[in-house]
Amino acid sequence: MALTVRDRKNRPALAAIVAMNEQRVIGKGGDLPWRIREDLRRFRSITMGHVIIMGRKTYDSIGKPLGGRANFVISRAPRQIPGCRMFSSIERAIAAARGQDPTPFIIGGASIYEATLPRVTQLYVTKVNRVVKGGDVFFPEVDWSEWEERKREVATTDDDVTFCQYSRR
Repeated sequence: MALTVRDRKNRPALAAIVAMNEQRVIGKGGDLPWRIREDLRRFRSITMGHVIIMGRKTYDSIGKPLGGRANFVISRAPRQIPGCRMFSSIERAIAAARGQDPTPFIIGGASIYEATLPRVTQLYVTKVNRVVKGGDVFFPEVDWSEWEERKREVATTDDDVTFCQYSRR
């Protein structure tokens, strides 16, 4: 039995969460380009209790399953990762996630974001106003005219960080 929630245009709910700068940098050298405690706490709070869907490289950069969430990892190479469910395709991961979570979350990396962005109905963005030299992983281009900003707040600990929440129009 699917638990799928639908948005106001009857699209199945699918959320994505990302931290990026103005140039859309999301990674550098296999890791995050910054460590922002408030952003990490926000990520944890928003995704807690949800299914999180990620690519294998994102899992490898984290290094362990994230507690309190069902960790779904997409990989072409079959292997077992304790504490994670493995999937050979994005479609299979999303279908399985919707069977146990009304709003699963895409958490990266770049190719997973790119493949799922057309289906994402909610977007949680941490906007980081910092230049990243050597950034090598990027969030896909976003047509912001397709999105409506629902919430915006400046981080309390970093004035160059803004948290935004969008819904697809």
